[in-house]
Amino acid sequence: MEPGRVPKDFIIKSGTRLCKAACPACDDSPLSTTGNITGILTFTLGLIASCVAFFFITRNANTEIQSLLDIVNETENHIIQMAKHIGRLDLRHSPDFVEMRNLLIDSLRRFKEAQRETRTHLKSFEKSGSPWTYIRWWYMEKETAAQIARLQGYNQRITAIQLTFLLRTTDNQSNEILKNIIPVREDLENKG
Repeated sequence: MEPGRVPKDFIIKSGTRLCKAACPACDDSPLSTTGNITGILTFTLGLIASCVAFFFITRNANTEIQSLLDIVNETENHIIQMAKHIGRLDLRHSPDFVEMRNLLIDSLRRFKEAQRETRTHLKSFEKSGSPWTYIRWWYMEKETAAQIARLQGYNQRITAIQLTFLLRTTDNQSNEILKNIIPVREDLENKG
């Protein structure tokens, strides 16, 4: 073939060269070409929609993280207040407290451990606006919710222990009062 000459198997139409010999499948119909373009556009739209959905899912990540940290802090403050109130009571001679003391101490220890783990976990996401942090947050959201639920479970357990202790103490005091009132009532009835 001579340089500068176009071979017979090339078709020249309005300045464009198409090769039939090198690509026999290039004779696609307009409908096939439209389908290919539609497929590419659909893929692009799906990719953009995924990115937009991810953005909307993770756009409040910092707010959610701060909200969960607030829950951890509120729960910790609640436990601290309960511990202060229990600490103010003179419980050395209370048989109920002696019986429940180990259970309460174990629950407080577990609560503090769970609280520390949860706070560390949440702080690892805090103050980072990178998309990778948001991806990690989205991926770990259920695990984080489980940690918060565990923390609140310990809070409820400690509250239940406290209420049980108060109920037992109230019952014991009521029984003591009744023991003291019955002899006084009998004395009054005998004198009257």
